[in-house]
Amino acid sequence: TMVAGGALVAVGGGVAAVGGTVLRFLTASTLLIGDVVYISAAETVAKSTTNANYAGFAGVVVGGDTYSNDGYIANESTLVGQTAAVSGQQVLVQTRGIAFIKSDGAILAGSLVIPDASVAGECDVAGANPGYTLGTAIEAIPDGSVGRMLIGLSYNEA
Repeated sequence: TMVAGGALVAVGGGVAAVGGTVLRFLTASTLLIGDVVYISAAETVAKSTTNANYAGFAGVVVGGDTYSNDGYIANESTLVGQTAAVSGQQVLVQTRGIAFIKSDGAILAGSLVIPDASVAGECDVAGANPGYTLGTAIEAIPDGSVGRMLIGLSYNEA
């Protein structure tokens, strides 16, 4: 699937299929497919272990110049963790819809998701460490695994 006019249709068209709105940004550091990112500077996104940075939550990385110079979207769970883009390159960020994320802690289906405090770009379940939430898990995501999240507006639950 390619980026076309800033949008991506649901892949496969099934129930809770991966897909949504995708926009281009720049990155000042290496970003991976599945990283959750925030606006860190003009036209630039980054990842962090500091929850407060996600007040400017942008979305989930789904592609970039290193992954594909042709603008292809990574739409399979097995692609999470591959390099999307490196410093100075363009990165594709899904801002709405359903995207694959990586957990650094068990996340139950229906749970609010927060950025992880120990691995930048990964996610954890909200509640134990209140802060900015990024969306809702639409399936159970075991610790260290990949799963789907419905991207939501950043919300400070603290």
